[in-house]
Amino acid sequence: MRARVAGTAILFAAIVIASCDGARVGVRTYNGIRIRTPVLKPQVTLERVDGSPYNIEQETSDRVTLLYFGYTHCPDVCPTQLMSVARAFRILGADTTSRMRLLFVTLDPTRDTGALLQSWLHGFHPEFVPLRASSQAVDYELRRLHLASPDEPSGGVPNPAHASAIVVFGRDGMSHFLYSASTNAEAWAYDLRQLLRDSTL
Repeated sequence: MRARVAGTAILFAAIVIASCDGARVGVRTYNGIRIRTPVLKPQVTLERVDGSPYNIEQETSDRVTLLYFGYTHCPDVCPTQLMSVARAFRILGADTTSRMRLLFVTLDPTRDTGALLQSWLHGFHPEFVPLRASSQAVDYELRRLHLASPDEPSGGVPNPAHASAIVVFGRDGMSHFLYSASTNAEAWAYDLRQLLRDSTL
Protein backbone atom coordinates (compact mmCIF):
# COMPACT_ATOMS: atom_id res chain seq x y z
CA MET A 1 0.00 0.00 0.00
CA ARG A 2 1.19 3.48 -0.81
CA ALA A 3 0.22 4.94 2.53
CA ARG A 4 1.63 8.37 3.20
CA VAL A 5 2.74 8.37 6.82
CA ALA A 6 4.80 11.05 5.72
CA GLY A 7 5.65 14.33 6.63
CA THR A 8 3.43 14.30 9.60
CA ALA A 9 5.72 16.57 11.55
CA ILE A 10 6.04 18.92 8.58
CA LEU A 11 2.39 18.96 7.56
CA PHE A 12 1.16 19.55 11.08
CA ALA A 13 4.17 21.40 12.44
CA ALA A 14 3.75 18.89 15.24
CA ILE A 15 5.79 17.87 18.23
CA VAL A 16 6.41 14.13 18.32
CA ILE A 17 5.91 12.74 21.79
CA ALA A 18 8.12 9.76 22.47
CA SER A 19 6.96 6.13 22.60
CA CYS A 20 3.49 4.72 22.14
CA ASP A 21 3.61 2.08 24.84
CA GLY A 22 0.82 3.53 26.96
CA ALA A 23 3.08 3.93 29.98
CA ARG A 24 2.33 7.58 30.56
CA VAL A 25 2.40 9.26 33.92
CA GLY A 26 1.47 12.74 35.08
CA VAL A 27 -1.17 15.21 34.01
CA ARG A 28 -2.08 15.83 30.36
CA THR A 29 0.62 13.66 28.87
CA TYR A 30 -0.36 11.88 25.70
CA ASN A 31 0.94 9.18 23.39
CA GLY A 32 -0.14 10.95 20.22
CA ILE A 33 1.51 13.65 18.16
CA ARG A 34 0.34 17.03 19.40
CA ILE A 35 -0.91 19.37 16.69
CA ARG A 36 0.63 22.75 17.32
CA THR A 37 -2.17 24.69 15.63
CA PRO A 38 -5.49 22.89 16.23
CA VAL A 39 -8.02 22.74 13.41
CA LEU A 40 -11.79 22.82 13.76
CA LYS A 41 -13.70 19.57 13.33
CA PRO A 42 -15.25 19.35 9.83
CA GLN A 43 -18.47 21.35 9.64
CA VAL A 44 -19.91 19.26 6.83
CA THR A 45 -22.67 16.80 6.15
CA LEU A 46 -21.51 13.48 4.73
CA GLU A 47 -23.54 10.40 3.77
CA ARG A 48 -24.30 7.30 5.80
CA VAL A 49 -24.17 3.96 4.01
CA ASP A 50 -27.95 4.00 3.63
CA GLY A 51 -27.77 7.36 1.87
CA SER A 52 -29.08 9.45 4.77
CA PRO A 53 -27.21 12.59 5.84
CA TYR A 54 -24.65 12.58 8.63
CA ASN A 55 -23.87 16.05 9.98
CA ILE A 56 -20.53 15.68 11.74
CA GLU A 57 -20.93 18.70 13.99
CA GLN A 58 -24.35 17.63 15.26
CA GLU A 59 -23.70 13.90 15.50
CA THR A 60 -20.42 14.24 17.41
CA SER A 61 -21.17 17.24 19.62
CA ASP A 62 -19.35 17.02 22.98
CA ARG A 63 -17.77 13.71 21.98
CA VAL A 64 -14.15 12.75 21.48
CA THR A 65 -14.07 12.12 17.74
CA LEU A 66 -11.60 10.05 15.74
CA LEU A 67 -11.54 10.80 12.02
CA TYR A 68 -9.87 8.43 9.59
CA PHE A 69 -9.75 8.44 5.80
CA GLY A 70 -9.11 5.09 4.13
CA TYR A 71 -10.72 2.37 2.04
CA THR A 72 -11.79 -1.25 2.34
CA HIS A 73 -9.21 -2.64 -0.11
CA CYS A 74 -6.34 -1.20 1.91
CA PRO A 75 -4.11 -4.21 2.63
CA ASP A 76 -2.25 -3.13 5.73
CA VAL A 77 -2.36 0.31 7.37
CA CYS A 78 -6.15 0.74 7.56
CA PRO A 79 -6.76 -2.64 9.20
CA THR A 80 -3.88 -2.07 11.61
CA GLN A 81 -5.26 1.29 12.73
CA LEU A 82 -8.82 0.03 13.05
CA MET A 83 -7.90 -3.12 14.95
CA SER A 84 -5.95 -1.09 17.50
CA VAL A 85 -8.78 1.38 18.06
CA ALA A 86 -11.35 -1.42 18.21
CA ARG A 87 -9.36 -3.17 20.91
CA ALA A 88 -9.04 0.13 22.81
CA PHE A 89 -12.82 0.59 22.63
CA ARG A 90 -13.29 -2.88 24.11
CA ILE A 91 -10.79 -2.10 26.88
CA LEU A 92 -12.68 1.09 27.74
CA GLY A 93 -16.15 -0.49 27.63
CA ALA A 94 -19.45 0.68 26.22
CA ASP A 95 -20.21 3.27 28.90
CA THR A 96 -17.01 5.15 28.06
CA THR A 97 -17.03 4.71 24.29
CA SER A 98 -20.63 5.93 24.06
CA ARG A 99 -19.06 9.37 24.47
CA MET A 100 -16.73 8.78 21.51
CA ARG A 101 -17.10 8.35 17.77
CA LEU A 102 -14.80 6.86 15.17
CA LEU A 103 -15.72 8.14 11.71
CA PHE A 104 -14.29 6.27 8.75
CA VAL A 105 -14.57 8.18 5.47
CA THR A 106 -13.87 6.15 2.36
CA LEU A 107 -11.39 7.41 -0.22
CA ASP A 108 -12.71 4.91 -2.75
CA PRO A 109 -16.48 5.52 -3.00
CA THR A 110 -16.81 3.71 -6.32
CA ARG A 111 -15.78 0.32 -4.94
CA ASP A 112 -16.81 0.99 -1.33
CA THR A 113 -20.54 0.59 -1.73
CA GLY A 114 -22.66 1.16 1.33
CA ALA A 115 -23.14 -2.54 2.06
CA LEU A 116 -19.46 -3.38 1.62
CA LEU A 117 -18.28 -0.44 3.68
CA GLN A 118 -20.60 -1.20 6.58
CA SER A 119 -19.85 -4.92 6.63
CA TRP A 120 -16.09 -4.35 6.48
CA LEU A 121 -15.96 -1.58 9.09
CA HIS A 122 -18.34 -3.26 11.53
CA GLY A 123 -16.10 -6.30 11.34
CA PHE A 124 -13.67 -4.26 13.42
CA HIS A 125 -16.22 -2.72 15.79
CA PRO A 126 -20.00 -2.31 15.48
CA GLU A 127 -19.92 1.28 16.77
CA PHE A 128 -17.55 2.59 14.10
CA VAL A 129 -19.35 4.93 11.69
CA PRO A 130 -18.83 4.35 7.93
CA LEU A 131 -19.28 7.44 5.78
CA ARG A 132 -19.16 8.38 2.11
CA ALA A 133 -18.80 11.70 0.30
CA SER A 134 -17.91 13.12 -3.07
CA SER A 135 -14.25 13.11 -4.03
CA GLN A 136 -14.30 16.91 -4.02
CA ALA A 137 -15.60 17.07 -0.44
CA VAL A 138 -13.10 14.48 0.75
CA ASP A 139 -10.17 16.20 -0.95
CA TYR A 140 -11.17 19.53 0.59
CA GLU A 141 -11.15 18.08 4.11
CA LEU A 142 -7.90 16.21 3.54
CA ARG A 143 -6.19 19.43 2.56
CA ARG A 144 -7.82 21.47 5.32
CA LEU A 145 -6.62 18.92 7.88
CA HIS A 146 -3.16 18.82 6.26
CA LEU A 147 -3.51 15.16 5.35
CA ALA A 148 -2.74 15.82 1.69
CA SER A 149 -0.54 18.27 -0.13
CA PRO A 150 -2.39 21.16 -1.84
CA ASP A 151 -1.70 19.91 -5.35
CA GLU A 152 -2.32 16.20 -4.83
CA PRO A 153 -5.81 14.72 -5.28
CA SER A 154 -6.30 11.90 -2.78
CA GLY A 155 -9.83 10.58 -3.21
CA GLY A 156 -11.81 8.90 -5.92
CA VAL A 157 -9.12 6.69 -7.44
CA PRO A 158 -8.50 2.99 -6.82
CA ASN A 159 -5.89 2.20 -4.16
CA PRO A 160 -5.24 5.86 -3.36
CA ALA A 161 -2.18 6.98 -1.47
CA HIS A 162 -3.29 8.36 1.86
CA ALA A 163 -2.05 9.52 5.22
CA SER A 164 -2.03 6.76 7.80
CA ALA A 165 -2.79 9.10 10.69
CA ILE A 166 -6.06 9.26 12.60
CA VAL A 167 -6.95 12.82 13.60
CA VAL A 168 -8.51 13.12 17.05
CA PHE A 169 -10.78 15.97 18.09
CA GLY A 170 -11.43 16.77 21.73
CA ARG A 171 -14.83 17.52 23.19
CA ASP A 172 -14.16 21.17 22.29
CA GLY A 173 -14.41 20.25 18.60
CA MET A 174 -10.76 21.00 17.85
CA SER A 175 -8.04 18.64 16.66
CA HIS A 176 -5.30 18.31 19.26
CA PHE A 177 -3.56 15.04 18.38
CA LEU A 178 -2.96 12.61 15.56
CA TYR A 179 -2.01 8.99 15.86
CA SER A 180 0.09 6.80 13.61
CA ALA A 181 -0.51 3.14 12.84
CA SER A 182 2.18 2.20 15.37
CA THR A 183 -0.06 3.32 18.26
CA ASN A 184 -1.10 0.25 20.21
CA ALA A 185 -4.45 -0.39 21.86
CA GLU A 186 -3.27 0.35 25.38
CA ALA A 187 -1.88 3.72 24.32
CA TRP A 188 -5.14 4.51 22.54
CA ALA A 189 -7.20 3.54 25.58
CA TYR A 190 -5.06 5.65 27.89
CA ASP A 191 -5.32 8.74 25.71
CA LEU A 192 -9.01 8.42 24.89
CA ARG A 193 -9.92 8.09 28.55
CA GLN A 194 -7.86 11.18 29.34
CA LEU A 195 -9.28 13.17 26.42
CA LEU A 196 -12.77 12.63 27.82
CA ARG A 197 -11.88 14.30 31.09
CA ASP A 198 -9.43 16.99 29.95
CA SER A 199 -11.09 20.36 29.46
CA THR A 200 -7.85 22.16 28.56
CA LEU A 201 -5.41 20.79 26.02
